[in-house]
Amino acid sequence: QELLQMMVGWFQWVLPKYYDEGRHYLRVGIGCTGGQHRSVAIVEELTRLLQEKMADNIVFSKNHRDLDLPVG
Repeated sequence: QELLQMMVGWFQWVLPKYYDEGRHYLRVGIGCTGGQHRSVAIVEELTRLLQEKMADNIVFSKNHRDLDLPVG
C-alpha cells in the first residue's frame, strides 16, 4: 500500500508537468521477477487509483504482456 501511494503521488505530480511540455503519451512498464505475478496486481491497483484520482482529463490503458497475448 505504501508503494502504491508513493507511485500515485508521483504520477499526480509528474503527469501535469509532462502534459504541459506537450507530451501526450507516457508508457510505463512494471515487471516482476519473482514469479508471483505481483506486477499484475500492482498495475491493476495503480490503474484503479489513478483513474479514481485523475480520470477527468487522462485516459489510462493497460496491457499485461503474458495475459493479453492473442490466442492461436
